[in-house]
Parts: sequence; C-alpha cells; structure tokens
Amino acid sequence: MSVTLIPVSPADAVVTEAAVSDAERCARRTLAAAQRLLHPDQDPAPRSTVEIELARYVRETYRPRLSTWTQPLR
Repeated sequence: MSVTLIPVSPADAVVTEAAVSDAERCARRTLAAAQRLLHPDQDPAPRSTVEIELARYVRETYRPRLSTWTQPLR
C-alpha cells in the first residue's frame, strides 16, 4: 500500500467551523494544552479549563514515587 501526498494550498487548508465536530474541537484543545505543558517556555497564552485539568492530572499521576527497587537493601 502506498500513500500519495497531495500538496495543499493555505486556502484549501482552511476548514470552516461548521465542518469541525465537537469531538475534533475538544481533541485540538487537548493537544494544544499538552503542547503548552511540554513547552512551557513558549507563548504564555491564557489557560483553558481543559489545560488546567490536564496539568493537574499530569502532576498527580506522574509525580516521582519511591519503589522497592530504588530503596537500598538492609
């Protein structure tokens, strides 16, 4: 199976708001929030509720934890 990439002009890339579903809008906001979390030094745009919730989730879920493998044997 081969994939052919078709060049798209900026005018063709414009998608009307009606053509974008609610799920796609939500996915785009979540992706944008994740990108801002990955690169905090870039533009300090106002944070959406999605980004705030994602940041809280990442802080709580991925905090460093001690495990039995990292503790010295006695």
